[in-house]
Amino acid sequence: MKKLLLITLSVTALAVTALLSCTKDQDLNPENQNVALSVKAGIMVDPSIMTKSIIIGSAFDPEAEIGVQVLKDASIYQDGALTNIKYTKGDTWTTITPFYLTSAEGNIYAYYPYVDVASNDALFNTIPVTITPEITTGAETDYMYATPATVNNAAPSIDLVMNHALAQVSFIVYKTNYSGTGTFTKFIIEDAGSTEFIKTGTDLTMNITNGTIGGGAVGSLTRTLAPSVTLSATLPTVVNATTLTIPTTEISSLGLKFTFTIDGVDYSTTNSAAITLEKGKQYIYTINLEGTELQISDPFITDWSPVTKDALTIN
Repeated sequence: MKKLLLITLSVTALAVTALLSCTKDQDLNPENQNVALSVKAGIMVDPSIMTKSIIIGSAFDPEAEIGVQVLKDASIYQDGALTNIKYTKGDTWTTITPFYLTSAEGNIYAYYPYVDVASNDALFNTIPVTITPEITTGAETDYMYATPATVNNAAPSIDLVMNHALAQVSFIVYKTNYSGTGTFTKFIIEDAGSTEFIKTGTDLTMNITNGTIGGGAVGSLTRTLAPSVTLSATLPTVVNATTLTIPTTEISSLGLKFTFTIDGVDYSTTNSAAITLEKGKQYIYTINLEGTELQISDPFITDWSPVTKDALTIN
């Protein structure tokens, strides 16, 4: 169920200071006035799917940072302009490096989370991405990119929709005819056999213009639940384990292996149907621990559905 982050970019006209007197030579044509880029932010979240989302809550965490880039014809907007403007969330979204728009149209791109680059006035289109092989659930980074949009000083307000660059794999795990406590503490997702779909590492990249993920090495995703889950004897209505992974091409049936640690014992199964993990989509598998064997259903596939929440207006 797709969760989209709504980033609204607005601008505030530069004030003419009282220290400057008007003369016949002053250019007061609005088309020639520079305007400063400021941020108004809101998050689109469906409250009914909060327990299925990687990012919990209806707003960015305090101190969250996004990067914004404004280009002209795929080049730097104007000589000396920044190409990686950082906005930080506090009581309001703020930046220490204001960006000024002219009458020239610019293409705006944005991404999350913000990363520093060697030179903030150098053109770039990828950021580093890390998919950690072993981590606690809830600690993954939800990398996002904005749908490109156009702005200038005559059309200074723009809504940027932030899209998920990764796929989400989730599980609804329960037990039947199982005599143990059913303490679910860990799961592993990996390739079955010689396939190379699950990748991890620190050398992946995300293209900030379209969200394409590249790089990485073949590995496995080991996720420790925090906190652990006590399995119910009835089918839960929400997922009780989830993680993020890079998108893939089609994976044939039996191409993925899932291992679940329950009461200290590992139980494994494979996907029963072919699947393609697409960015921005959530794949929900239902897993039943029947006695001492796992039964897996074909995944329920859905977008992270948006419902608009109130926006935060930055003056």
